Amino acid sequence: MKIKTWVLIPFICLVMAGIGSLTMDMPPKSPEHANAMAAERTQADRPSVVPDEILHRIKNHFPAETQEHITKDNITMLQVNLKDRPEGSSSFVPQLAVSVALDHLNGLFAIYEQVEGGYKEVYVLEEPVYGVQVLGGGVQQIAFTSGLGGTGVQENKLHVIRHTPEGYAEVWSDIAHSHEAREMIQSVDGTIVYDEQRNELIYFQLKRTMDAAGTILAEKSSYQVLVYNEKTRKYELVG
Repeated sequence: MKIKTWVLIPFICLVMAGIGSLTMDMPPKSPEHANAMAAERTQADRPSVVPDEILHRIKNHFPAETQEHITKDNITMLQVNLKDRPEGSSSFVPQLAVSVALDHLNGLFAIYEQVEGGYKEVYVLEEPVYGVQVLGGGVQQIAFTSGLGGTGVQENKLHVIRHTPEGYAEVWSDIAHSHEAREMIQSVDGTIVYDEQRNELIYFQLKRTMDAAGTILAEKSSYQVLVYNEKTRKYELVG
């Protein structure tokens, strides 16, 4: 299914204007923030304190010399509904999505299920996390941005996680931001919007070439429309 170009032109401009704003320290101002609004929760609905058990589990993923820097204050935690309601129940059993970014080399994203007497870690990726968003209402998906930094090169990826018959898994990933500075600066910025009514994931990408002073020499935007394939357990291009 194709989206009409005349509809997308102003939308792409709005999306690309907001690329890079999805961070831990500042709420996103780009259109993907509208997706999170459908799943917005009051403070009363969110766990107010990171459980001690989860803090301990997170620390175990890091080298001993960095564990003392991990506190409840630098852990971001969200309550999400990634699984359907249990049979015979009218309510969801929520999961906890936690993320940490100590620096450009140390961090993680993890999902915990509540089990009798504690929590079970059901998904983890050990990379610094720079943004998290919840996609959809009802049975939700979660997207996050992560990546490792380096001298002159930075590449962060967008990941979409959902619950599948095989468990919690990454069902799509692509560039969130890449930056390579050589004679010319090459940058790529990407962002996603989830259309819940159509059950489509729309990925927007903006490529730029700049000179050493940061003046834009060339710019190209594009988009992809993806749908979830129940057989492959992945988001795939439409058509």
